[in-house]
Amino acid sequence: MKTLEARPFGSRKKSAEEGVARKITVDCGLCNQRVPLEQAKEALFEVGANAYHVMDLCRTCLDGQLRAAESVNDTPGYRQNAAALIRLPGAVIPSTLA
Repeated sequence: MKTLEARPFGSRKKSAEEGVARKITVDCGLCNQRVPLEQAKEALFEVGANAYHVMDLCRTCLDGQLRAAESVNDTPGYRQNAAALIRLPGAVIPSTLA
């Protein structure tokens, strides 16, 4: 069994194979398309007086939900600085398309 040596944070050496930086991606909550985190939009769907359902959406799915919404407000997100607070007719949660 190999024991790893402790190294200070950030001291990892890059090899020629690791020339490409890793990007964080998320899957759209509706269409399951994988998008980079910086392109995903965080949406909070209002389902009750104090109840919300959080989803990461691609731009296409977000546009569709915004068109169907009764109301849309800006709010601070959990992982992102800004999120869309969306209330759909009947306070329903959108289902997956895939």
